[in-house]
Amino acid sequence: MEIEAFIKPRVKKSVIGIKFNLIFYSIIALACFIILLLNSVFYITNPVILMINAIGIMLSAYFVYYGRYSFQQLRETEGGIQDLAVELRKKIDFYNRIYERWTWFIPTVTLILIFSINTLIDNQNGTFKINKPFLFAGINVAIFFGIYLINKITHEFWLKDIKSYLKDIDNQLMEETLDIESRKKKLTWWIFLIFLILTAMFIWGITRAI
Repeated sequence: MEIEAFIKPRVKKSVIGIKFNLIFYSIIALACFIILLLNSVFYITNPVILMINAIGIMLSAYFVYYGRYSFQQLRETEGGIQDLAVELRKKIDFYNRIYERWTWFIPTVTLILIFSINTLIDNQNGTFKINKPFLFAGINVAIFFGIYLINKITHEFWLKDIKSYLKDIDNQLMEETLDIESRKKKLTWWIFLIFLILTAMFIWGITRAI
């Protein structure tokens, strides 16, 4: 009971980042959906852009749905559970079965947002021209995999922590939990740096679009 009392608030705190990602990028997906609908009106005579917009609209709508669904599933791992070990196992299952996909959706919706803003601003009487297509493609590939890797690495740390908490509860020990506390103190600046890089990449992508 003492071990669970020590671990439980840390588990609750560790989920905040995942909840933020689900809410934030669901809002981004909703913004993409609205902008692309508006773009479809401006590019009504351009079948290529209309087709790309249609794909983006469907993806954005799905991301909004999946974000809401994922958030509900995450909440269900918390509600009405007395046994912390059961909660932790549900969270591990949630990550492997549901959230793993979200790490791919995050860079995808970011690129959709960049494209939607870019085409909205650079609309030239229903046409859109890319002056340096290879550079444009290279930047987008770099943004995609950069954002994916950053999210993947940070959330693998989260998953590792959850597994460590579960191991300590099963073994009735505090060894790995104390190691986590020590490691988190050392990695605070690294986490801050990763956040800055992620934010900078997002802003850079938007700036390139504008």
